[in-house]
Amino acid sequence: MSKNIGTCFLCGGRVRNGICTECGMDNRKSDDSYRLNSGECDREPLTHVHVHEKEESEKKEKVKKAADSERKKTGNSTARSAGERPKNYGKYYHSSGKKPAAKKTGLWAVIIIAVIGILPNIGKSVYDAYQEKRAEETLSSIENLQDFQDSYDPYQYVDESIPEEGEYFQAELSAGYYQIGIDLPEGIYKCTRKDGTGYINIVDSEHNVYQYESFQENDPEEITDLKMFQGAVLQISGGAVFTLETENGQTSSMEEAEPNPLTDELTLEGYNAAGTDFPPGTYDVSAPDDFGLLEIELPGGGESPYTISFLLDSQRTEEYPGYSQEVRHLYLPEGTKVSAEGFEIKMVPSERRTSLDYKVYYGLW
Repeated sequence: MSKNIGTCFLCGGRVRNGICTECGMDNRKSDDSYRLNSGECDREPLTHVHVHEKEESEKKEKVKKAADSERKKTGNSTARSAGERPKNYGKYYHSSGKKPAAKKTGLWAVIIIAVIGILPNIGKSVYDAYQEKRAEETLSSIENLQDFQDSYDPYQYVDESIPEEGEYFQAELSAGYYQIGIDLPEGIYKCTRKDGTGYINIVDSEHNVYQYESFQENDPEEITDLKMFQGAVLQISGGAVFTLETENGQTSSMEEAEPNPLTDELTLEGYNAAGTDFPPGTYDVSAPDDFGLLEIELPGGGESPYTISFLLDSQRTEEYPGYSQEVRHLYLPEGTKVSAEGFEIKMVPSERRTSLDYKVYYGLW
């Protein structure tokens, strides 16, 4: 199986098994799945013409007047007997009573052939222009997001402070979800990327904190002054391994984790639902023998469900540093839909269960 089959149509990154290794876009899906702009004419031929209601009404009125005039001239203004078909049924005559000139069939055939010949080029030009416009819009959105992040203070609405005194604490973490006060103590942390590439999010609904940091090849290897309060959730994605350390860990305030009632390991493939195909709960998920895109659709989103995804691989490599070997503490409440198309995932119950509401756990506020 080839693991690199081209470039991503969205960002130009390398595509592996149909999935972009840079942005995670699923390039296996048709372009209809990612349409940014659409209209009622999208599926019409490029040569189709709109006829407005007013114009259509005017045409019908002209035809009716011409037909009435013709009937008066030929003495056929009275109603015809039931079932009798007019001699000129289905034909249109000018008001002068003369037939229009015969259609030039040969000329129309030449025109039609010419139009068919240029349609592919027109279609390609339109498609290329559409792709270029979409790429420009995406790049502009990324630049605007970057400008916003550079000026954004995630702690601007926080009135509380973390005590300066505490204990030294260090942990080495990879992809997963970690509760502050259970998995890590409250504290002010330094985060160092040890290996791979990835992202971290600090989600704290109580203090209205949402802090996002990128650790790609050209990003800084280290970020300091990460304030993580009791009750926050540290989310790590991608293939990076991080070292987190604090000098003022509030270990005395840590709570004891609730044991996970689940004990059975599962191997799943394709589409499965929590509560129907497997017990809901907290799992460590991996792809022990293959690689692929793991997609999680959480319940309660209505027409726009909240979806998270992970690129999983049995082995992390320098060629694909953004793939995760495992996602720890993945909370799958009842009704969650799990999709692993074309590969098997292993689901091992985590050492602890998740006590938070899943909307708080994933930052859906």
